[in-house]
Amino acid sequence: MKTQTIPPEERTLLTEQLYGEEIAVSGPFQCDLCGREITASNRVMYDALRISDLPKLQATLDIPECWMLDAARCSHCETDTLDPTTNGIDEVLMSLPIHESNGVLSADTTEVTVLEYSPSADGYYPPAVNLGMLVRQGDLGLLRWSRLKWVLDHLPQAHPLVSDIQTLVDQSIEKPPEV
Repeated sequence: MKTQTIPPEERTLLTEQLYGEEIAVSGPFQCDLCGREITASNRVMYDALRISDLPKLQATLDIPECWMLDAARCSHCETDTLDPTTNGIDEVLMSLPIHESNGVLSADTTEVTVLEYSPSADGYYPPAVNLGMLVRQGDLGLLRWSRLKWVLDHLPQAHPLVSDIQTLVDQSIEKPPEV
C-alpha cells in the first residue's frame, strides 16, 4: 500500500485530539509491542488510529470517532511503514516528544512528526473480529492488519494471542499477502 501525506485539516485534528493524552503515571513506560522500557526523555514513535468507517463495530463497542494513541514503539520495534493498512481505519505513524508534569507522562503533539498516513479509504478489508478477545485485550489496534502482522511475526507460537489472531486471519474475507 502506498500511504499518503496527511491533509492539513487531518493533521490539525490529530494534534488537537492527542495533545496531552495521558501515557503513563511517573517514570518510564513500556513499548506496547515488546514490553521494553521507554524513557520520557526521548522522542517516541507511536501508531495512532481513528476508527471512522466501521459503523457496525463502532455502534457495538461505542467507539468514539476521534484520534487515539494506539501503540508506543521502542527503538527495537520502530518501523518505516504502516503496511499492511486497514480499510475503515485512519492510521498514522508518527514521532513525538513525551512531556512529564507532576509525574504524569503525556503526548506533546506541538512537535509531532507524521512519518506516514493512511486514510480509512485505503487498505485491505478489515480482519475478522472476535469481540470477546478485543474487549479482554482492551486494544483496538488488534483491528489493524499491521498489528496482526506484528503479532504473528514476533510473538512466540506458544503465546495464546497468536492462535487467536491466526484464527481471525484465516476467517477474514481478504488477507494481505504479507500476513
